[in-house]
Amino acid sequence: VDATTGEVTIVAVGTATITATVTDNDNYTYDVTTASYTLNVEGATLANSAVGNIICSHGYAHDMTSDPSAALPCGGTKIAIVASKGDGEANESYINGLAISMADLTAGADTKWCSTGSGTDLDTQYGSLNSSCLADLNGLSYTAALVEKGDAYQAAKNCNDYNSTVSTPDGCSDWFLSTIGQWNLILKGLTGQATNLSLSENANYKGSAINTILAEKAGNDAMLKAEGGGYWSSTECSDANAWYVGFLYGNANSGANKTGTGRIRAVLAF
Repeated sequence: VDATTGEVTIVAVGTATITATVTDNDNYTYDVTTASYTLNVEGATLANSAVGNIICSHGYAHDMTSDPSAALPCGGTKIAIVASKGDGEANESYINGLAISMADLTAGADTKWCSTGSGTDLDTQYGSLNSSCLADLNGLSYTAALVEKGDAYQAAKNCNDYNSTVSTPDGCSDWFLSTIGQWNLILKGLTGQATNLSLSENANYKGSAINTILAEKAGNDAMLKAEGGGYWSSTECSDANAWYVGFLYGNANSGANKTGTGRIRAVLAF
C-alpha cells in the first residue's frame, strides 16, 4: 500500500488483509480507527471456470472480458483460454475441460505433421469423419506416441516442446496436439453451437465467427488464422494423410499430406 496515495499493488495470488489506520493530527492526542478488508484475487478454480476465461500461471481462471489486454488481477502470467467445459480428454485425470494456448506456436503455416513421408504412425486411423473419429479424445497419448518416434513428427514435437517455454499449472495436463474430436469440442465450446465439425463449410466455425469471441475474451493475438493453411490435429487419416481444421470455411479436412505444412495451436486438458 502506498502510504501517500493509498494505492494498493497486488504482488501475489491469494487473500490479503488491508488495514487502514486514521489518526487526528493533534500534537498529543491520537484517535485511531482501524478497518480491515479482505481482497481475493485468486479468480475461479479451473473446475468452476467458464469458456473464454483466461487460465493463469497460478492455476486459476479469470474473466478478462472487460479489458482482455490488461494484466491479470493476481499478478500471474496468462497461460491459456478455456475453450470447452466437461470431459475433453481420454485421460481420466482431466475431466473439467480443454484450453488452447494464447496464440499459435509459430508465426506461419510452416509445420509438417511428419517430415519423412508416409507410414502407419498411430494404432488408429480414421478414413472418415464418423462418430468414432469425433469421439476419439486421445490427444495427450497420441502426442506422446508421436514424440517418442522422433523429431520428424514436427506438429506433435512443437506442442510437446512448448512445455519448456510455458509451464502448465497444477491440475492441468502438459501441452499436446489435440485430436480432430477435441478440435470439435473446442469449436462447439467457443461458439456455443451444438453442430459437430464436418467436411462441409460451416459459417459458425469460420475464423470470422470464432475470432470475434476470442478477441473479446483474450485479445487480438488469440485469434485463429483463416488464410494460408489449416491447423493440424493428432488424428491420423491414412498412411499418407492426417486430419486438420481449416478456418477459412470452418471445416475438417482429411486431404492434408503429412509432409505438407500447417499451423499449430497447443491444447491442455484440466
